[in-house]
Amino acid sequence: MNFSEITEVQPWIEFAWDCGQDLDATQRTFPRIFKSHQRFSAINVGCKYITVLRDPEATLLSWFSFQKSKGIPGFADCEDVNAYAQTGDFATKGAWGATIWEYYVETWMVRRLPEVLVLVYEAMRRDVRPYLKQVAEFMEVEVTESKLDVAESMSNQEFMAANSHRFDDNFIEKRTKEMGRVRKPFPKRVSKVNATHRREVCDAETRLWLARMWTERVEPHTGLASYEEMSAAILAGR
Repeated sequence: MNFSEITEVQPWIEFAWDCGQDLDATQRTFPRIFKSHQRFSAINVGCKYITVLRDPEATLLSWFSFQKSKGIPGFADCEDVNAYAQTGDFATKGAWGATIWEYYVETWMVRRLPEVLVLVYEAMRRDVRPYLKQVAEFMEVEVTESKLDVAESMSNQEFMAANSHRFDDNFIEKRTKEMGRVRKPFPKRVSKVNATHRREVCDAETRLWLARMWTERVEPHTGLASYEEMSAAILAGR
């Protein structure tokens, strides 16, 4: 935990240049690790990749709550998540050049590549320990029960919430200002680790809309009728 904010030691590829970080530099640990929000067809090649699938309804709730709490236009104006869903923004726009539905499709397409590990968020929330072992093996990191104990205790919501300042992108804000690469004021900085989105609830209309989006955008490319089918297939190794 001897870092000010996690981006300091785990460069976020899309912001590395703005932060003055050299992606070719040696890191304090091996293997080197990086963060990205890009989909597979847009990310740097030549690495190993770990990605996490999450239920689209839960993702919508979390995304809306996070952006609204930051006061982002298009979110702050919406009374609740259902009003936001009706704008169509979640279906047609992506903050990183693609919609969520394209991420599901591309993840499914690459799931069997040896350099890709796909994890399921809901399964990890139920019991993360087996997946920590899987990640360690994939990264070729020696693992012991004591190391697993540490990783498990430091990856739960309570620990991360108590140390939220280490996971809130303050390094990016600080460094881009120091580098003179800020074009406009940063949005309000908020904790990424919280449960406020649980106060938001998708109504029946929004759930039907999400199901329709899956049918139109994901099923034709994957043959899977729902997120539940996709996550079950991933967990079964299919």
